Amino acid sequence: MSTEQNKATIRRWAEELWNQGNFAVTSELITEDFVCHHVPQRGEVQGREGHDQWVRAVRDDIPGFHVEIRELVAEGDRVASYWWTQGPGMHLYRLVEGKIAEMWAVF
Repeated sequence: MSTEQNKATIRRWAEELWNQGNFAVTSELITEDFVCHHVPQRGEVQGREGHDQWVRAVRDDIPGFHVEIRELVAEGDRVASYWWTQGPGMHLYRLVEGKIAEMWAVF
């Protein structure tokens, strides 16, 4: 996948899953063996089911939760994002065939 396609996947992930809660698209955006490292108060999140549980928990805990992607930088299979929710944050993603396979959360 191109770096622009990878960035589009991250934008779609933020908008459709985090902002809209559209879990029907999880299999289109997240690999089966997904891993997210360093999630505050959760440790490591694994798999599609773990991913969706994490997203649901955050959306349930913070009514009106909204992610605004402010910057994306891509190189090869990696994308870095600078985003804003209740405050700033950064993530690093590794994509495989257009899906998020691994990410590191930095808040």
